[in-house]
Amino acid sequence: MLDYNQEDIEAYFTGGACTAFAFVLQSKFPEYKFGILYDDSYEGLEYGPPIFHVFCHTNDLSKSIDVCKIRDIQKMVTSFNPQKPRIEYNIPKEEILSQMGEGKSLAEIGSFFYTLAEEIITRDRFGYMV
Repeated sequence: MLDYNQEDIEAYFTGGACTAFAFVLQSKFPEYKFGILYDDSYEGLEYGPPIFHVFCHTNDLSKSIDVCKIRDIQKMVTSFNPQKPRIEYNIPKEEILSQMGEGKSLAEIGSFFYTLAEEIITRDRFGYMV
C-alpha cells in the first residue's frame, strides 16, 4: 500500500488528478455517472472554460462522489469556489478524454494516479458506496 496521508491524497485528486480518480471510481461502481465542474468566468478562451473538477454522481444528481467521498453536489461546488460555476452531468468518458487531449489513453493521463486511486478505493470501498 502506498503511504500517503489524507491531506496529500485529497490534494492530488482535487488538484489535477481528479479524472484518474473518477475513472477508477466509475469502474468499481458502474452505476455512477461522470460530471464536470467548469468555471465560466474564464471568457474568451479559444478552447472553452477550464475544467475545475471531474467527479462521479448519482443518477438522481443529488450526490457527488470523489476523493472526498460522498457529499451533496452543492458542497462539492462550494469547496472549489468557482466564480461562475457550471456543472454538466452524464458526460461520456470519451468526451472527458477528448477535452483533455485528442487521442489520450487512460494510461497516458497518469498510471501513478490510477494505481493510487485503485488502492484508496479498494481500502475504503464502503466510503464511496451510495
